[in-house]
Order: sequence, then C-alpha cells, then structure tokens
Amino acid sequence: MTQLTSPQGVAILIVEDHPGNASYMNIMLSSLGHKPKVVANGSQALAAVTGDTYALVLLDERLPDQMGTELCPALKQAGVTCPIVGMASEVNTALRQASLAAGMIELHDKNFSIDEMKQLIEEYCA
Repeated sequence: MTQLTSPQGVAILIVEDHPGNASYMNIMLSSLGHKPKVVANGSQALAAVTGDTYALVLLDERLPDQMGTELCPALKQAGVTCPIVGMASEVNTALRQASLAAGMIELHDKNFSIDEMKQLIEEYCA
C-alpha cells in the first residue's frame, strides 16, 4: 500500500470571520508545517490574493460582507488558480450544489479533524 506524503510548507489562505474557527485552523495548519494566512471577509481575501500565491483556499460560506458562493468567482477572476474548498457549519445538498456551481471543488463541514485536513492537503496540494 502506498502512503501519501503531505506536502510541506504550502501557503494556505483561510477566509473565516469567526475568530475561534480561524484560530483553530491557523494553529492546525501551522502545526502541520504549512503557512496559513487568515482573513476575515471577502474584501480582505481579494486583497490577499492580489499580492500572494496560495496552494489552497479554505473559504467560509457565510462572511460578513458576502457569501462564499459570491466570493469564489471573484477570487477566480482576480487570478486564483488553486483549489478553493468551501466550509460551512451546516452542509446541505442545495449549498453543496451552489458551492460547486460557483467554482469550489468541494464543500466541507467546518469541523475539520487534523487527519481530514491532512487528507485535503494531500489531495489538492500534492
């Protein structure tokens, strides 16, 4: 059996307005050897992608200034080519379909375990 090895030190943009969730993801990704950057809204996300390149974007579906399904196409228009993974507190079929239609590669529950986060990074950043 082949074991996947997680890429090390990838830049990951976390777009999350809830301080506790943002801190949790930041600490988890840092402990895995990655370089997370946290922003709290769509305007900050667009500014962050203007000057930096990321291997992955973790995008909250409900931000203070817009929905993730609105922000995702704007990020792509701004030049983001890396995978964008949506995150939601409550995942349902309609939101999943809207997220995929907006250009996200998947919609994930916000309660990532460290193993789920490793798997996500191995799958999309290898």
